[in-house]
Amino acid sequence: MTSSYYVIDSSSLIELHRHNPIDVYPTVWKHIESLIRKGTLAAPKEVLYEILDGDDELGPMGEEAEKTLPRTQ
Repeated sequence: MTSSYYVIDSSSLIELHRHNPIDVYPTVWKHIESLIRKGTLAAPKEVLYEILDGDDELGPMGEEAEKTLPRTQ
């Protein structure tokens, strides 16, 4: 059995949020949070910095992800 791992960048998260806000599409965002918790979604550390620098709903998600998000080099 093979495992799937995903790497995401900030523009993907920002565009997803722009067109699918957390409060309107909570299931999509819960799935992303689940991938983060499972360790199957990773991101370069710069992604986290860009998300935390924003002033939208992604900021709190970034703060939570900072604790568990596996980071690429």
